[in-house]
Amino acid sequence: MLSQLFDAISIFFNSTWGFGAFIAIAFVLVFSTTKNKKLFVLSLAITVLLGLGLKVFFGVDRPCVGGDSLIPCPLSNGFPSNHALIATALAMGALGTFLFIPLLFFAVVISLTRLWLGVHTLDQIAGGFALAVMVYLALVELYQKLYGRFGFDLDEMLDENLLNKKVR
Repeated sequence: MLSQLFDAISIFFNSTWGFGAFIAIAFVLVFSTTKNKKLFVLSLAITVLLGLGLKVFFGVDRPCVGGDSLIPCPLSNGFPSNHALIATALAMGALGTFLFIPLLFFAVVISLTRLWLGVHTLDQIAGGFALAVMVYLALVELYQKLYGRFGFDLDEMLDENLLNKKVR
């Protein structure tokens, strides 16, 4: 039962219309709620372009090349995973809003579907995830250096995480 559910979710997010619908809906939601729309769009564009360039530069094969997968093996290279990269970039754009946690959940689920289908390895997914996070945080830091305070203070968020809070 659980296997069939994850099969359906994986096939949905693998399809052009399914993943495209997710991208379109998430983009509109994040764009309408984020305080810095230009930074969000810029980070998404840079992340996607870097991801496409790195796929060509590294030329890492997918695990399904010459192997098994639940779907036909895509023709493009495997590193980094564009699905993980785009879903994470959308989630990062929502950082500081109520949409961050749900979109981060979707980014993790979408990333896991790529493993489930057998079209990516864990390092290919982690690479896409990490690239999206690094690009967004680098642009936030750059924005803060150039223009002052952002909609949220990244340093403050990192300093006041749960590990540093005192229990009373």
